[in-house]
Amino acid sequence: MTPVEFRAALDAADLRQVDFQRLLAHLSGQPADAGTINRWAKGRRAVPPTVVAILALWHMLLKAKRRQILEDARKTS
Repeated sequence: MTPVEFRAALDAADLRQVDFQRLLAHLSGQPADAGTINRWAKGRRAVPPTVVAILALWHMLLKAKRRQILEDARKTS
């Protein structure tokens, strides 16, 4: 996934980088570094295949479920 594709995937999912950071932290149970996500978005680091998979699965979820997961992630961050 290129940086342009990564940013487009975030936009298509109505996710800001900070939202995606919270989502990754929530899913992994570990802190996620905002700088790393920014490096993916700017092309300074390659987007890992697991992140590509998470975005693909995220797109498959219903919007109501996405909102619920993001709200849970915000509460735990």
